Amino acid sequence: MSNKKPRNPLDEPNSYLNYLNSDSYLLNSRYLDRKVIADKGAASLTLLLGEPALESKLSSLLADRFNQNTNVYDSAIDSYYNSTHTGGSMLHHNLDGAHTFQGALETLRLHYPDENDFNLIVKSFEHLSKDLTTPSGINPFLSPDDFESAKHFLTDNLDISSSSVNDLLNINAVELGSLIIATLSVIYNLEKKQMDQMGEYFSRLSIVSFISGNPALMLLSFILMGQSFIQLIRGGEMMKFADGIASGTLSTAAFFIATASLSGPLFPVLILGLASGFGANWLYRKGKSLFADDLDDTFKEMFPAYRSYLKII
Repeated sequence: MSNKKPRNPLDEPNSYLNYLNSDSYLLNSRYLDRKVIADKGAASLTLLLGEPALESKLSSLLADRFNQNTNVYDSAIDSYYNSTHTGGSMLHHNLDGAHTFQGALETLRLHYPDENDFNLIVKSFEHLSKDLTTPSGINPFLSPDDFESAKHFLTDNLDISSSSVNDLLNINAVELGSLIIATLSVIYNLEKKQMDQMGEYFSRLSIVSFISGNPALMLLSFILMGQSFIQLIRGGEMMKFADGIASGTLSTAAFFIATASLSGPLFPVLILGLASGFGANWLYRKGKSLFADDLDDTFKEMFPAYRSYLKII
């Protein structure tokens, strides 16, 4: 039997350099680079679309382009509001009863009883899609009574302002776009076992959804919260989750504070806001790398088993 030692490629001259130049390394590094770029790009787009000034501007542009009554079906759905002005320009989608899935269809059935339901359903969706482009948005699921009940509950019990509740109970096209981008990013980039990444996504989406009044994005953040809790029960590290929350909170807060504080043309303000967000994240990571060991030693002296306590949660 031969006692010859198996050949180790890394023992060969320039083996590491050869690996760095190999197709395997290049493919892996390009894949990782693409994931990092996609992750940062999606995070930036989510922040930008959640910035109130940009969201309002984009919504107004979309409304000017698409929110127009172009046929008799559009006029029929808007007829009650045009005659009564119930709810005013900002809330008639919620209060006139004709801008929900059921309400729009019933209105068209009343005006065009001889037409088949399929055509009326299509026309209802067309009109509601146009209204989705408005800054105020729509809520096609809540009837006027349901909307009023939900609004009173949130304002009376959670002390949220009336205007914020109106925003939270409606969704528009820009907010829907933000949801799609965030959802694709979660599906493509998020590793469920990476608790720091879970925490960062959760904190960022929670803050953006609240500031922008995006109910769909808020629902996604709740789903992430539930998923995070499941991973923690299965043994995920609480410290890493908290680290991600801190990172996401600091970078997101820095973005919104910067955009709210700065004045001037919108585009430069947004660029500076993104720079502030990335800068805050870099400073946090840098500070953590400098002081993490010292803090760990301090906690070990004060609470010798603190790491095991955190893993139990």
